[in-house]
Amino acid sequence: MVAVSTYLNFSRNTEEAFSFYKSIFGGEFFGDGPMRFGDIPPQEGMLPMAEEDKNLIMDIELKILGCHNLTGTDAPESKGFQLNFGNNAYINLQPDIRVETKRLFDGVSKGGK
Repeated sequence: MVAVSTYLNFSRNTEEAFSFYKSIFGGEFFGDGPMRFGDIPPQEGMLPMAEEDKNLIMDIELKILGCHNLTGTDAPESKGFQLNFGNNAYINLQPDIRVETKRLFDGVSKGGK
């Protein structure tokens, strides 16, 4: 099956971001909702999980525009992540009508800088 997806890394606000995306695009989160770092049993060789990171999102997925999977994760430094904001993700949406393009752009960019 052909699919398109975009993976977004966030510092500690994936849940907030994906709630916003869901409010714009609609739909439901895949499966039982987000998988959290604390849901994964420790494995030999894994970096230890900081207590404050256990509720962070390890994986979340939202189907948008009927064919695009928007996926994301929190990227805690305790797990070896180091984010560089501004160049860490790209999204290309191609709605088939101008009205829908404008609605999505206006919704996502509202309050943005």
